Amino acid sequence: MVFICTNYRPISLLPVFAKLLEKLMYNRLTEFIDRNDILTEEQHSFRTKKSMDTALQSFTKRVQVAIEKKMNPIGIFLDLTKAYDVLSHKVLLSKLDTYGI
Repeated sequence: MVFICTNYRPISLLPVFAKLLEKLMYNRLTEFIDRNDILTEEQHSFRTKKSMDTALQSFTKRVQVAIEKKMNPIGIFLDLTKAYDVLSHKVLLSKLDTYGI
């Protein structure tokens, strides 16, 4: 069997390095946000020990309390999936700078 070097590609470590860097940045950013109490308790996405389930539980509890108080609860649901597509990076960087990030 003959091995021809041009038939083989080197293994790239860039994706592995990028994932490692992403994880390190995520950990530092979430620690900073938690330590400085930047996000409200109502923020459930991308938070430690919070999820869609905890958001639904919180919402359900608020509706139940409102009904018990003879109030008329109303929910407004927005799909912000594409919001980041139109986000100005300049505004975002300015906002992050304001928080000391």
